[in-house]
Amino acid sequence: MCTSLLLSSISFYAASEGEQPLDNVSVVKIIGDGPGYEKIIKGDLNNDGKINSLDYSLAKKLLLETIDINSMDAKQLITIDLNGDENFSSLDLALLQRYTLEIINSFPSDDVEYNVGDLTGDKEYTIEDVQALGNIISGDLKDSSPLTIIIADINKDGVVDEKDLEILTEIINGEYKGFIDFTDEEAEAKHLALYLTDEIFPPEDLVMEISQELSIIRETYGTQLPQIKNIFHWNHNKFNKANLKVEFDDETYEKVINEEYTEWNQLNIEYGLEIIRIQDKECLLIFSDVLNNDKLTELYKTLPGIKSVITSFMIPFRPVPTVGVEDVDGNRKYTFIEVDSYGNTTSHVFQFNGEDVEYINPY
Repeated sequence: MCTSLLLSSISFYAASEGEQPLDNVSVVKIIGDGPGYEKIIKGDLNNDGKINSLDYSLAKKLLLETIDINSMDAKQLITIDLNGDENFSSLDLALLQRYTLEIINSFPSDDVEYNVGDLTGDKEYTIEDVQALGNIISGDLKDSSPLTIIIADINKDGVVDEKDLEILTEIINGEYKGFIDFTDEEAEAKHLALYLTDEIFPPEDLVMEISQELSIIRETYGTQLPQIKNIFHWNHNKFNKANLKVEFDDETYEKVINEEYTEWNQLNIEYGLEIIRIQDKECLLIFSDVLNNDKLTELYKTLPGIKSVITSFMIPFRPVPTVGVEDVDGNRKYTFIEVDSYGNTTSHVFQFNGEDVEYINPY
């Protein structure tokens, strides 16, 4: 099992411009949860987007130990490894000096792109990544490289801990729903509202009405039928929020990873894009709210350079508890589906008539 990410094993891309054109300068591109991508430019120790004498002066102080290298964070330690040997030495300082004097315009280390949580560097999330992360947290994995530490900090809170392990385990099990900003009850009402409308956004008034009616059902019949308190609408989407999996042609993919694809900016803003996750020429988009995924798919299909757009679906292998809704003569009928340990289902149906609700015997 590989427990660190080797720089030579990852694809590479160009950096942005600085004082001296940085077209050939190595860059680390961090891909995690969030629109846009964080870049670490090799040689830019003070993170001002330029490589100049200020960076050289800081690097020299580090080498002379007038500044403690242990005071540098993981990102800074990555910037000073200019020859790609995962160490900082006089060789790196010499390269930085030659660059600032414009004798060279690049560094011998490769550019890198990686996905947060992919500790084995195989472009997939597997149980080996979970094991490697567990070893880092437990201390069994000694002398982890700065790059490995950044990869392991999945939620980007600056600490590698059990929270990161929990998220990675959810990703492996297909249970990760991104950063959820609303409760199960709120998500349920939004999804059910979309079933009853042809809108791309769930109408707020309808969401509120459905939420109130479901609350009435659970409060009124929760003592008689305690199981309904724990049954919520089951969403077939892989995430509670709207999501799309977009595949680009080669030319457009290059524009996307270099943040040059502007054609989708208006849609991303209008529909509240929250998370971008790129892997193997596919781009997973997760939005900040529940939306009509079918309508969203049709909108993104009109963009140039798009080969395909689909929604990430989960298909259960057995019946799952859920809540459905129907419109019956201007009133709503809710069906709570209960599932026992053998996969047998029982339906509990509640019919509203104005503000009154009636429990219809299971069928």
